[in-house]
Amino acid sequence: LETGQIQRHFVTFKIEPRGALLKIDGEAYGKVDKQEISASLSEGEHSYCISADMYHEEKGTIVVGGPDIVKEVKLKPAHGWLQVSEKCNLKGASLYIDDRFVGLTPIKTGRLASGDHKIRIEHKQYRPLDQKITISDLQTLDCVPVMEPISGRVDVSSQPEGAEIFVDNQYIGKTPMQFDHLVGTHEVYIQKEGFQRDVRWVEIKENDITRIVATLSDGTDLSTKGSANCYIISKSG
Repeated sequence: LETGQIQRHFVTFKIEPRGALLKIDGEAYGKVDKQEISASLSEGEHSYCISADMYHEEKGTIVVGGPDIVKEVKLKPAHGWLQVSEKCNLKGASLYIDDRFVGLTPIKTGRLASGDHKIRIEHKQYRPLDQKITISDLQTLDCVPVMEPISGRVDVSSQPEGAEIFVDNQYIGKTPMQFDHLVGTHEVYIQKEGFQRDVRWVEIKENDITRIVATLSDGTDLSTKGSANCYIISKSG
């Protein structure tokens, strides 16, 4: 070599994951979309920085001189997942993470960057829930939200009295009776042995009383609709 000529050597980086960004001495070499990338560097010490979305950045130095260098780098994951569990028995609620709609519950999200996030859960029968969560590396955070229900009052009476009340196939009690229930459209049926079943769809509203007056007809066919009447009145009135 001529006096003063700078000697250069190849440094090969083998990086996982693909798509990571490589910088040497602060200069970007672009994203590494293939298995390895080689750089021709002068003798001496050089700094490098390798980064990728949802992975921890790695920084270091290499000393170039002598044989070519092969540097293998495997970035450590900086992501996890969020699961809104079926345990909460809350189906069809909208999940937002950092103000972005993600999907409907129950759900397990895709990868989320490790660290703090803001979540919001909305359902028409519950008050919205705002909560902060922390995602840890390679961990699934199981979230069981506790949401405040929005309910309305239901007043049920029947002739004869003592009929069983069911809402959405769930036994509530016997007439006459008042109870609170989640707002929305529900199937209500009222039955008593020896009488035909009364079946109605009712809309329960917040701050209203849904009043059901059922007159049961003689008969044993419980699948036949009877003559229940449904009224909605304001609590203030």
